[in-house]
Amino acid sequence: MTRTVIFKAVLLSATLFGAVFNSDAIAKASTLNLTDAINLALNNEPWLSASEQKQAAATAQSIAAGTLPDPVLSIGLQSVPVDGFAFDQENMTQLKLGISQSFSRGNSLALSQQAIKEEALEQPWLRAQRKAQVKARVMELWLNAYRAQQSIALIEQDKAL
Repeated sequence: MTRTVIFKAVLLSATLFGAVFNSDAIAKASTLNLTDAINLALNNEPWLSASEQKQAAATAQSIAAGTLPDPVLSIGLQSVPVDGFAFDQENMTQLKLGISQSFSRGNSLALSQQAIKEEALEQPWLRAQRKAQVKARVMELWLNAYRAQQSIALIEQDKAL
């Protein structure tokens, strides 16, 4: 049972190692050092660029959240005679124009704007955490691959024994 668990762990490590690096990096795996592996993984991490876009979107939304809604212009006709649709037929025909603007209560616009800004300020911290997680995972995978290479070299060296 332990061999099965070890085999699955090695297979998972190899799969993740292959997913982190592109085919050119795998072909150059003998010359790929740990620093290059970490840089390659961080440069190809799509979550980091998505987080930057999310921060930019939240910043733009915070600006919009702090503004009043657009005013509404309404135009209407009342008491139009339906038999001839002539506006001067009856004295009761009216043209109604209206402009309305809604205002929020208290400082709710400023509060909602501040809340969205705080969400945007969270993203750099999340990116730093993600970078640390990626670095740790790449280091683990790189060390597993290095250990496997050294084991293979040792086995090849001691094959005659």
